[in-house]
Amino acid sequence: MFTAAAESFLKQAREIQEEELRRFASRVAALLQGPELGPEAADCLQRLHLTIAATKYPRKKQRWGGGA
Repeated sequence: MFTAAAESFLKQAREIQEEELRRFASRVAALLQGPELGPEAADCLQRLHLTIAATKYPRKKQRWGGGA
């Protein structure tokens, strides 16, 4: 159903640790606050979305980058 690359990404996404996901989300937030949104920001947003969608356990909505 999926390509080998997609299967590999899904496996990695399902095994990501909470702290690693938090660091990645912070990186994405920093990219989005930069002066220009380029292909790297789009790629990171897509990866973040797919990673969260592929996890087996629920995630709480949380504000990244400080704040309540």
